[in-house]
Amino acid sequence: MIHRNLEHDIYKQVARHMSLYYQGTPYHFDPAGVHTTSRYYRSLYKTINPESGYPDLTVFQRSHPKFGDYIGLMIEIKEPGVTIKKRDGSLVADPHIRDQAAWIQKLNAKGYFACFAAGWPSVQEVLDTYLRGEASIPIEF
Repeated sequence: MIHRNLEHDIYKQVARHMSLYYQGTPYHFDPAGVHTTSRYYRSLYKTINPESGYPDLTVFQRSHPKFGDYIGLMIEIKEPGVTIKKRDGSLVADPHIRDQAAWIQKLNAKGYFACFAAGWPSVQEVLDTYLRGEASIPIEF
């Protein structure tokens, strides 16, 4: 049975959205977010990037002035329905989410806008608001 990775589907939606609405805006996905069965590539990635939790998507563009004054956008993409925080506002106990949250804090302290976004609508909202200063351009498929 093949497991479908919903995060990968969101990556494809991001790529399409960027090509339709933000041509010329450079962006890059971290290859750690693309799961591989290759032990060699997993080992290599861990060797050259020993600190886990780096966000999935980097957009190399200053924020729209209505959004704020940030030097770049970093999004940790999650499947729809993934719980990141408990009802009391604290992080869930998952060590991987805690590593990702630590990266987000470091990046925010350096002038980036970094965040979690679960599901395509949330990712699209962050992208459009950050890049245009307004929310949700209707996507065409």
